[in-house]
Amino acid sequence: ILFAAGAWLSVAEAPRGRRLATGLVGGLVTAGVGVLLGVLTGGQVSLLPLALVAAVVLLDLGGIRRVLRLAGVEVRKLAKGRLLRTGLLATAALTLLATLTYDAVPGATGWTRAAHGLGVGQWVGDVFLLVLGATALAGEATGGTLKMMLPHAYRRSDWILAKALVLVGTAVVFAAVVAAASLVPAAAEDGLGDVLTEPLFGESPDSAEVFAPARTMASHFLVTVLAGCAAGAALAIVGLFLSTLFDGVVAALSSAFLVFAGIRLADVLLAIPREDLVHRVFAWPPVQLREVLGKLGRGLSERWDPSLLPTTLGLAAVTAALLLLLAGRIFQVRDVHA
Repeated sequence: ILFAAGAWLSVAEAPRGRRLATGLVGGLVTAGVGVLLGVLTGGQVSLLPLALVAAVVLLDLGGIRRVLRLAGVEVRKLAKGRLLRTGLLATAALTLLATLTYDAVPGATGWTRAAHGLGVGQWVGDVFLLVLGATALAGEATGGTLKMMLPHAYRRSDWILAKALVLVGTAVVFAAVVAAASLVPAAAEDGLGDVLTEPLFGESPDSAEVFAPARTMASHFLVTVLAGCAAGAALAIVGLFLSTLFDGVVAALSSAFLVFAGIRLADVLLAIPREDLVHRVFAWPPVQLREVLGKLGRGLSERWDPSLLPTTLGLAAVTAALLLLLAGRIFQVRDVHA
């Protein structure tokens, strides 16, 4: 089914002389990615076929150069703007501040401090990524550059995809900054060695045993960073989708923050059990991973769930693909010249 859907949609997007080859490649890519993501997510993503169909609709195998060219333009525009620099500086500063001022509880190690700083940094980074996505098109409309850019985009879907690629790359940069800003002060303050068990009453401190090796904790930290990066990228795509609905920055930002509050406070506002959110909403597995990382850093017996990273990647991919499909269709019919 995935092969047939991918082939049909790829043929619809391809030039006449390349329809056969494009259909075969599109079908194989869709089926292959479907199998891969299905294995990685353990079948937990029920919207996977629809997401892959959406990805194929946006995939123009003959227009990769156009998309990359537009992405290069977007990178230069983003680098010249103040919002990216401000966001990176603010995220790094707040992460450092949270890590350095962490009030250590009994038994806490450098990994606990790093997990605390990581939580603050990822939260701040998510806010800026959402803002960058929400202003990606609404800011162009407000600034009057939308009409000048569209003639060079060939197709509006190319421009949407180029902005999405840049936002995903920006999410990776934010994740790297947050990881460094939480690890460096944690290593300087408490060290990032093995997590030891507390000796029993009356025993020598030398009798403490290794509860979690430093290598294992470093692996857990990396997994948590990757999950947070995927969630941040998906939030940026959410903002990009909302940016296609509004001509003004204020309306786009207001709707983006309402959606952000709904996602982050779904357990309180919507009374959804947290266990359901962790396995069904892309923004929640990183929260669970950070909490478990912090508890393991204190030597507490907590179960590390290795399925949360593929769950986050699958949910983020599904969300991004569906919203990109909708964004491309909505932006295609919008009258931006009025």
